[in-house]
Amino acid sequence: QAAAARQAQRIAEAPTSMSDFLLTDAAQDVPHAKALAQLERAVTMVRKQYRDDPAVGADLLGDPANRMRWIGEDGRARELFAEAETLLRQVGMNDGLARVLCMRARESARAGNLDEGRRLLAEGREALARHGNPTHEFHAGCLMEEAVLERLAGDTSRSLALAQQALALESAAGRGESELTATLLRSVARAHFDLGNYADAVQVVRD
Repeated sequence: QAAAARQAQRIAEAPTSMSDFLLTDAAQDVPHAKALAQLERAVTMVRKQYRDDPAVGADLLGDPANRMRWIGEDGRARELFAEAETLLRQVGMNDGLARVLCMRARESARAGNLDEGRRLLAEGREALARHGNPTHEFHAGCLMEEAVLERLAGDTSRSLALAQQALALESAAGRGESELTATLLRSVARAHFDLGNYADAVQVVRD
């Protein structure tokens, strides 16, 4: 029981540690080479710090992988997602697996493979269901990725509804200041703008 409690605490604290690490030097205007080097250091840190706990380490690899996408390093992101997915399947960590599968779904949609993206999202939802009690963050994160996929598929109304649903989950969990919430607000504003709801888009930005 003591060992299980220590692992639970480590799992709970790990995302904060990763966030703190990644936000160092993470300003929007950081040069590409510097941002890439920072993310590679994060990957190295995860592999070293959590080599004895692959479940936590594999889950954390999704964060630098996701940020690799932001700076245009799609190939490197796919490598890290694949590494994380393999490890998460091996250890049976279904909430982390769901998050990685949902992230991969957006990548497939961005590459023009919507059918593959939908398959990955379905598999991600199944993984969340197997977990039984996923956190609001994991559930909201998958909804966000699905919202992006639907926007790319041309269904802006569906995309808006999904993003708003994810925002409601974040709000209910008291995560109104989270990075995920900020991303979702941008998605909602963009959807309103694309639908011609300009006043609503402006209101979201102001709020």
